[in-house]
Amino acid sequence: MLKIKTVQAHYNFLNGLLSLLQQLLFQKVQVNKKSAIKKILIFRNGSFGDTICALPAINSVRKDFPDAEIDIMTNSGGTTLVSIENIIDRSLVNEFINYLGVDKQVLAKKIKEKNYDLFIELPQDQATFISQIRNMVIARFIFKIQHAFGWEIGATRLFKKQQEKYFTFKDERKRLLDILEKNDLTNYNQEFPLNITEKDIHSVTDLMKQNNLTDKHKNIAFVVGAKRHSNRWPIEYFKEVALYFSKKDFNIIIIGGKEDQALAEQLLDITNTYDFTGMLTPMQSAEMLRYCKLTLSNDTGPMHLSYAVETPIVAVFSARDYPNKWFPPEGNIVLRDNDIECSVCFTETCTDNQCMKSISSKTVIESVENLLQIGENNV
Repeated sequence: MLKIKTVQAHYNFLNGLLSLLQQLLFQKVQVNKKSAIKKILIFRNGSFGDTICALPAINSVRKDFPDAEIDIMTNSGGTTLVSIENIIDRSLVNEFINYLGVDKQVLAKKIKEKNYDLFIELPQDQATFISQIRNMVIARFIFKIQHAFGWEIGATRLFKKQQEKYFTFKDERKRLLDILEKNDLTNYNQEFPLNITEKDIHSVTDLMKQNNLTDKHKNIAFVVGAKRHSNRWPIEYFKEVALYFSKKDFNIIIIGGKEDQALAEQLLDITNTYDFTGMLTPMQSAEMLRYCKLTLSNDTGPMHLSYAVETPIVAVFSARDYPNKWFPPEGNIVLRDNDIECSVCFTETCTDNQCMKSISSKTVIESVENLLQIGENNV
């Protein structure tokens, strides 16, 4: 109990100090003066899934400031990241500012010349206290922006096992929307305006017709890869599930990047299995997921795409991170082993992956069957 109280006090102290510094450095946006805000800079780092989780907040900012010029500063587009421009509906954003590899003085000059009225940081869940203070200082004294908010400690690793057991973490989508609400902006709920073009729709429609896959009630999407090895459910388990549902006349549609092709190849000897890894853009993948009854996925970008296009998910999660933070919305099924001794390890690589191996193919098959039945009942 002492550890729990210590962690709570830790969060309260850090976030209280960030709030105080925000009040000292920046002016608050008055509700009755929102129309005076003409230029907004949103700062959001992260990968494919991080961007999907931030979409509802970005969409809410756009709706709250319909006439403002909104730019997003991000590291998206780096060598290991899907460019944020490929994900967000272009009507939400005027310009994407990629700061990776850009001379800092050139970047600062460009942003100062823009003369932004408001800076909004949508911080990563584990953004550090120091990095957020640094960003405050940059926004106020280098970018010269007078109105700003968003800084918050979403998670720390102090007594992490106690946090895993006793704390209920908000999911990332809700956490970012709550930051807006705390600063008197409107929460427009979890909408996902994706940059799916007519060209994407036609390309995927043609692919599905060519492969006789237009009946979504017969298609199950498989996402077998993940950026982190520790987030990958064993491919032999995926194979057992694919074989089971193939025998029930379902089509297995494998979605992912080029880096997932070696894994996908291990399922191709199963009847009715189709490999689209490395063939689709992120938004074409989203469109293909619309053709699927449900998605079986690791914790990775296409999992977030699936719920963004309202395709139900059975998501297999490792225990490397705190529960709930990256889970899909309510109504989907999440499988996570909560009794692993080495849980909340936060490792990028794992030599054992016991937390994934402990989730059996039988458990996954039952979960997929349950979600399929729920879908049939809702038709």
